This record gives sequence, structure tokens and C-alpha cells, in this order.
Amino acid sequence: MSAAFDQKIHDTIAQPELQLAIYSATARLIEKRQKAVGDGHLPEYQDLRDQASACKETHDRESGLLPGTVRAPSDGSRRQGHLL
Repeated sequence: MSAAFDQKIHDTIAQPELQLAIYSATARLIEKRQKAVGDGHLPEYQDLRDQASACKETHDRESGLLPGTVRAPSDGSRRQGHLL
């Protein structure tokens, strides 16, 4: 990535409004997850989450991908890539 792009990312995430939006969205997601899996609704939730994480780590390692790697669309379009 270019230095200009890196600076733009830094400037963008430094915006207080964006930080508040991210914080609020994260808090809502955590609350909704707790409602969905809490109170015995899905007692094996953490075990399932740990297994899924281990599967992803194994896949990434065997695929030669680094954590947080972004894969570009395979069709050559300019669509946003997928965070792996």
C-alpha cells in the first residue's frame, strides 16, 4: 500500500464520529450475541466458536495465508475483497 493510502486510513479511523459509531455498533453486536446464546439457549456456543476459529486458522495456515489477509475477487472485478 502507498504511504498516502496508509495516511488516509489513519486519518479516517482517527475521526471521533467514526470511533463512536464503531464502538456503538460493537456494543450492539455483543448485546445481541449475548441475547442469542445466553441463558442456556446455546450452552455449547463457546466450544463451537473455538472449533470454528481453529478450523479457520488451520485453513489459513495450509493455504499459506497470513491472519487478516485480504483476498481480491477472483473474477478480476473491482469489487471489495474479502477479509479472511
